[in-house]
Amino acid sequence: MESLSLHDAGMTRHTLASRRAGWGGLGFLAGWVFWAIGPLGLLPGALGQEAAAGKPPETSIDRQLEECIARDPTTDGMVQCTVEATQAWEQELQRTYEALMRVLDPPGRQDLQRAQTAWVAFRNAESVWLDRLYAIPSGTMYLVMAADDRMELVKGRVLRLQSYLELAQAGVGPGDRVQRKEKRASDGRATGRSPLLRARDRELAQAYRALLRELDFQKLLERFCAGEPGPLCLTPQDATEARRALRSAQKAWWTYRRAEFAWHRRLYGQEADPAHVSFVEGRIQALKYYRRILMNGLE
Repeated sequence: MESLSLHDAGMTRHTLASRRAGWGGLGFLAGWVFWAIGPLGLLPGALGQEAAAGKPPETSIDRQLEECIARDPTTDGMVQCTVEATQAWEQELQRTYEALMRVLDPPGRQDLQRAQTAWVAFRNAESVWLDRLYAIPSGTMYLVMAADDRMELVKGRVLRLQSYLELAQAGVGPGDRVQRKEKRASDGRATGRSPLLRARDRELAQAYRALLRELDFQKLLERFCAGEPGPLCLTPQDATEARRALRSAQKAWWTYRRAEFAWHRRLYGQEADPAHVSFVEGRIQALKYYRRILMNGLE
């Protein structure tokens, strides 16, 4: 893999730091959990304090990643550091998932298991899309950004599950709420969408269509190849495969959404709508972020 110059390495580290500090890239997926739950005052302890401040907590994995990158700020080094951080988040994901399953009753465990299975399928499809997306612009720093976004997918899921677990351990849900509110909770069947959720769904459809339009081969050719196609830049097949990967990722997201919404209804009963809305808002922001990459690169 090509290495960055010292100047480019510094710029990439600055870009990644800025993305994380402002929830750039897919880092906002982690933040969205706290935007959604923090104002409700449901998260106890340190996690609740971070939520009230409107930001996800810094973790030991985050600190280890920054230290690793500082030791080796080459392209290879930053990608490898991020891969190792992703593996650490995957271990934390499994630990948190198992801990949450232990506090749920059987119906709750079933709904959570379905949601987690759907998330894994979505994560796999989204990772393929990220590979296609970041293969379009030129520049070694995009390799690092792709690895960073794949990590943020896992981190975001960990923080979401941790928020559920914090509620359960505080005795206000999911475990307690699932058992106390089981009669009120949906049995998994679809319920009517609120006006706000319908509005967000319209915005979601618009964001998805806008992103697909940016994957037009002629647009990409002019933007990234100065109008000259070729194996060293873009081919029509590249654009076709990118569109196919995006469609597959969005289809997987809808499956994940249905399963996660069923879990939300089991967890929150009639109070699930804010969780539904924030979930969709996170996807809208992801699609808009992807479009900015295609339109502006790192600008």
